[in-house]
Amino acid sequence: MKGFLMRVGIDTTNIGYCAPVFSDNHFEYIPIPQFNNETSENLRYGTMKARTHEGKFLSDFMHTDHHSYVDESGNPYVRSIDENGESLLAQDLTPHFDPEFTTNSFGDFWAQGRGRIPSELRPEDCVFFYAGLSRCDPSFYECKRTWEELKDFQVRNKCAFLVGFLKIEKIFDIRTEQDLLASREEIWNNAHFKETIVPTVILKGKNESKLLDKAIQLNYWQPEIGKYNPTDIGNKIGLVPMSGVRIMKWLDEPLCNEVAETINNYH
Repeated sequence: MKGFLMRVGIDTTNIGYCAPVFSDNHFEYIPIPQFNNETSENLRYGTMKARTHEGKFLSDFMHTDHHSYVDESGNPYVRSIDENGESLLAQDLTPHFDPEFTTNSFGDFWAQGRGRIPSELRPEDCVFFYAGLSRCDPSFYECKRTWEELKDFQVRNKCAFLVGFLKIEKIFDIRTEQDLLASREEIWNNAHFKETIVPTVILKGKNESKLLDKAIQLNYWQPEIGKYNPTDIGNKIGLVPMSGVRIMKWLDEPLCNEVAETINNYH
């Protein structure tokens, strides 16, 4: 058995800011937004229930102003504009729900090798998911907050946290739409299945796969050196001081077992 550490969820590289983590390390998992219109996904951030606060939705932990995501040419790279060209509210954005822990799956477009999914992964291996999360008091989200305000608030206030894992049961190497449809019963809830874009690779996790109840911190910001330093578990994983929180790393079997034990002891 071996493992791979991979970044997921919204952060400064896609939507511009991170999901929140609170003082007791409960957190919101907010998947990245949908980047194209080729999806049958019916969910919106405004209809996805929050895990940490009853009666709240994921959009309650996002920006409250109209905001669109455009590239340097002015073209939207996130599905954030309506048919009239108007910017959408966060509650109306479509999530790219991947990984998802209803049927336990994680996918990526097939590229040379397997895109972000390493071709060396096999059944019984683990994919450990981490996310950039921002610590804050829940009261911060009770007021209106623009995209810019939320982004600025989180500067130097976010770190890397372990948020879940997938123990691989099957690997669907999908080359055609026929392959996709043949796998429907097991991967119907994955964002890449809903996009019906092939080729793609989708990992199906065993029942023990899960999104953690509490996030496990992997590093912390040290202002005196202007870098992130690893926590004890981050150090065991082999993280080094760095200026950002982007990490992709292989874990050997002893380290996989130690990370799994840390998760079990923490929860």
